[in-house]
Amino acid sequence: MVFPLKGGFFEKKMRDFRVRSGILEEKMHHFWVAWGISEEK
Repeated sequence: MVFPLKGGFFEKKMRDFRVRSGILEEKMHHFWVAWGISEEK
């Protein structure tokens, strides 16, 4: 009974990590786009 619990816990951690890194990537993308626009002017 211990294994499914641990597996679910680990899976949840990985999902949280992926969501966070995805948000970070999106923020970086917006930053670079905004920076590129300001550089063009």
